[in-house]
Amino acid sequence: MPPTAILIRTPTDFSKTFSEVFQHFTMGTLRREIEPVVRKCLEAIFNDLAYVARDDPDMVTAYLDSIAGPLTLLQAAGLVIFAVIRPAIVAEMKCRMTDYLVVSPNGRFSVGKEMGTLVHQFDPSCEAGVAELAKAISAKIPVRFFVTPEAVGRAYEHNVPWCQDCCLGDLV
Repeated sequence: MPPTAILIRTPTDFSKTFSEVFQHFTMGTLRREIEPVVRKCLEAIFNDLAYVARDDPDMVTAYLDSIAGPLTLLQAAGLVIFAVIRPAIVAEMKCRMTDYLVVSPNGRFSVGKEMGTLVHQFDPSCEAGVAELAKAISAKIPVRFFVTPEAVGRAYEHNVPWCQDCCLGDLV
């Protein structure tokens, strides 16, 4: 099963990402003035997630209701959650793993330290980008994160290897 992804803006989006195992990361460095708010939002979203019984509709509904506010605050801080759902093996058991990445909605990334690797947008419909990101997370390969397309241009001295599937709008 290939990895999939979803951009989470609402509790309904989040409900599509439940899996047996999860982890979350903040991509990039947070501005000092928003760090406390973001930290509290992430605690509210992820601290109880492991205890939500997926087969208990009332518990799932209560959990999803409880994260509506924190998801809205994240967006107000200029961030969204990009979830990558991939197959994994944990304790010798095959399962589904969700990696929750807190990113700028305008963010871009490239896998590896080399400057020649394709730059992708956090776009669930870009199969190549989702596959590269899932592989990088699984194999602990470094991921370069850029807050905006302009930051990519500066880092690559305007010679950017943009992904033709998800970054066509960035080509200039």
